[in-house]
Amino acid sequence: MTTTYINIGGTLIDASTVTPPDKIWREAWVWNDPDIELDHDLMKPIAHKIVEANYNAMHAVLCTNYTAEELHTWTKQEAEARAHQLDTGALTPFIDQYVVNNQSLAGADDAARKATLCDIIENNADAFEEGFAEILSTSKELKMTIEATADAAALEALDLSISDPNIVLEDKFA
Repeated sequence: MTTTYINIGGTLIDASTVTPPDKIWREAWVWNDPDIELDHDLMKPIAHKIVEANYNAMHAVLCTNYTAEELHTWTKQEAEARAHQLDTGALTPFIDQYVVNNQSLAGADDAARKATLCDIIENNADAFEEGFAEILSTSKELKMTIEATADAAALEALDLSISDPNIVLEDKFA
């Protein structure tokens, strides 16, 4: 089976996870009995699936450049970075190990490299949270709008897309 990719915000995404609404409606109509007219009640769950697929695609865009292992450490990295910014004597074993093993960070010594890394981690955490909040709030708003539609025509007229939040996370080793 060949996978088709589309470019979303400069990132290649499996096209099967992002489907334009008009194509989804047609596929749903064919998938359902063609003798049954696609009505509002049948279209609502499909619309929710479109929003979920678009949300998942945009979340994947946010996480594209990171391994699952690194994503798993983000909470720890952020907690240690914020603790260090409040108190340079705070315990930060993860960040300390990171600094020792990665001499490419800017700074004259380990303390300066640690401060640089903490700044990068905090900035990235803030940018990621902003991008995530944007796609999450758009997704929730679309789902409420779907539920508020009165008929199939109103539902079909909705733009169910979720835009790429276009955040830029700084590379720790640049």
